[in-house]
Amino acid sequence: MVSKIINLMKTAPAIERLTADKEELARLYRYWRIRAFYAVFFGYAFFYVCRSNLSVALPRLITDLGYTKTQVGIIGSTFYATYSIAKFVNGVLCDKANPRYFMGFGLLLAALANIAFAFGAKISFSLSATLGIVISPIFFFALFWLVNGWAQSMGSPMGPKVMSSWFSISERGTKYSLYNTCHNVGAFVALAGGGWIVQNWGWQAGFILPGAFCALGAFFIINRLPDRPESLGLAPISEYRNDFAVSENVADKITDQSTLRTIAWHYVFSNYRLWLLAFASLFVYIIRYGLMDWAPTYLVQVKQSSIAMAGLKTSTLELMGIPGGILAGMATDYFFKGRRIPVAIICLLLLALFATIFYFIPPGHPYLDGLVLAICGFFTYGPQMLIPGLAAVDFATRRAAGTAVGLTGSFSYLGAMLSGVGSGMLIDHFGWSGGFYLWVGSALLAVLIVLPLWSAKARS
Repeated sequence: MVSKIINLMKTAPAIERLTADKEELARLYRYWRIRAFYAVFFGYAFFYVCRSNLSVALPRLITDLGYTKTQVGIIGSTFYATYSIAKFVNGVLCDKANPRYFMGFGLLLAALANIAFAFGAKISFSLSATLGIVISPIFFFALFWLVNGWAQSMGSPMGPKVMSSWFSISERGTKYSLYNTCHNVGAFVALAGGGWIVQNWGWQAGFILPGAFCALGAFFIINRLPDRPESLGLAPISEYRNDFAVSENVADKITDQSTLRTIAWHYVFSNYRLWLLAFASLFVYIIRYGLMDWAPTYLVQVKQSSIAMAGLKTSTLELMGIPGGILAGMATDYFFKGRRIPVAIICLLLLALFATIFYFIPPGHPYLDGLVLAICGFFTYGPQMLIPGLAAVDFATRRAAGTAVGLTGSFSYLGAMLSGVGSGMLIDHFGWSGGFYLWVGSALLAVLIVLPLWSAKARS
């Protein structure tokens, strides 16, 4: 049984090239590219439905169970710490894995972890009564969210792998930016719908319903997501489109038989550009998750919003992140000839500006709160997509896309972990100004780190 599951997880082998005529090959490629795109797009959107729901549940966890911001910050930080490590491990593994089963099983596990989270308090009280010792519900909340963190890491590296397998370098900025909006869609559903669910049905429903929904999504992924073109008898995308990155048209040192260690070292760990991207990603994610995770609580406690309205306002971060991410990717293709970093820097500077404006808006201006949060979202998801994602894929090539994104993703979620408990502690001790100093300062530090890569282009 175990060996069968392991075999399912392995990359589908390359098969003999199809000998169809040019028109038939074009039709096949068009069909599989469309299918790969929508399957990985909606597949990863499901993952965010099962993780962004915590943000709108935090105000009720604080009031219903009497937790401090530091305590609820621990739950999020446990997720991010696990995700940081697991994203690297699973990023390496995904370069040799079949996206269909690896990603599908990950989403199913995330769904089960969400449902278990809803019963964390009941499990705590039952075990405490049975064993005669006090076990805090926080322990079980953190445990189940830890499992969710590991499961989530089985989905995130697969997007860049699938996109780099089916879309070539000259079109990748636009196509990848379109794909990258999938988590905005998932998070928007979780925040907008989750706020209403939590307010009307309680925080437990905010985990049970997304969990059930995502369990169905897992079977969608397993049914629809293809592996690489070679597994279907098609040529690699760069060969098919005659679209090669810098020096990709020379003899490649890496083959299908190369070990994970060889791939990782040749394209990732000896590549200083990826290390700069990794450290910058840490700070990008501090402000990204600082705003997304804490904005609902800030709006409820400081701006006197209802939970449903706070969730709706925060969802504008994700909603406006969709055009922001798409336009950022297009700008790198059409105005900077594939250079990703200049656009990321411009967006980060504007994000720091509007996050500062959001802090200084006085209570009683709900529409202005929503507008400025929307602008913050617009400028958040360009850097989030470009630095740890698209630029990392460009600098590592498609053969090591999963490993590269695993590295940058690990640092990204180290930043998210620091944003969770770090923001909670700063807010508890210094008020909300402490959180905003952390978030805005992180955006500016990310700019300084990637500045040396302003002129860098994709490599093989």
